[in-house]
Amino acid sequence: QVEDLLERVDDRTYAWTESTATPSLEYEYDATVSGSHRGREGLTFVANDEWALVRTPSVGVSWRSTDTDSELVRTNAVDGEGVASTHMAYLGPYTEHTGSAAGQTFRLVVPEAADLREDPDEILAALEAAAGRLVIGPRPDVFAVAAPTAGQSWGPAGVQRGPGGDFWVRDTEALGTAQNTWIHEYVHAQQAFTLTPEMRWFREASATYLSYRVMNEQYEAVTEADVRTRLAAGTDYSRTALANRSAWDQSHADYHRGAKLLYAVDGAVRAGSDGEHTLVDVFRAMNERSGEITLGEFARLVGGYAGTDGAWIRSAVSGCRL
Repeated sequence: QVEDLLERVDDRTYAWTESTATPSLEYEYDATVSGSHRGREGLTFVANDEWALVRTPSVGVSWRSTDTDSELVRTNAVDGEGVASTHMAYLGPYTEHTGSAAGQTFRLVVPEAADLREDPDEILAALEAAAGRLVIGPRPDVFAVAAPTAGQSWGPAGVQRGPGGDFWVRDTEALGTAQNTWIHEYVHAQQAFTLTPEMRWFREASATYLSYRVMNEQYEAVTEADVRTRLAAGTDYSRTALANRSAWDQSHADYHRGAKLLYAVDGAVRAGSDGEHTLVDVFRAMNERSGEITLGEFARLVGGYAGTDGAWIRSAVSGCRL
């Protein structure tokens, strides 16, 4: 049937023969993904007998049309019980909780197999409140899954996938602390910028630090002292230059040293602007740039908001002193 509807071009490419308006193609791929995450072995996606949390298929399409109004529309659907978004899907019985805030819609998928530590409405409220504080550019719809932990050996505490709002978080993760995986992955979902190798540290550093700061501003129980305690709790990585990715690629220097640097950057921006601007403004400006963000561009953005020349930023990122 495939040969009648689609012509095989090579091992990974099929061409539409135009013999039908609805050609189809079936293929298999590995649902379970495991490996080492910064030295910790574990799962990032998994298929079990009763349920699965998986990546959606990634299929490249090349097409032409004589109709100038034509467009390519991609959708994902589950054949059976489950729910799919753009970059991940949950297969199995579940309940869905929804909300909206600051121009975003939120879908929280709670599998029947999950034993959620926090109330779903409180998780949605935390995400909605974060959306109001992090006004940083494009607003992709959020698709969050509470990943069941019983019998599973997850590597990371959460994973955000694709250029949008899809992420999962372990069902055991807490809400009301400075270290909040739900907000950490949400920050990742707002990162629309691209980074040069010398700025790759910023991706995890900003998700880490801004999740601490958001929790400090949203919850009275999370104090400034709690933020500083979290920042001090990680390894110092005092001999690691963040600009040299090969020096920290298998460590947590971007999470820890990077977050400490952004704490200093945020403080400098707040002080230099008399409290009118914060690191969030720098983040938003990075999202608005069309090209890759270089260290020089980052230093200029920070300097512009802080009223400094930004030279200390280049030194802190390229050297081993904050």
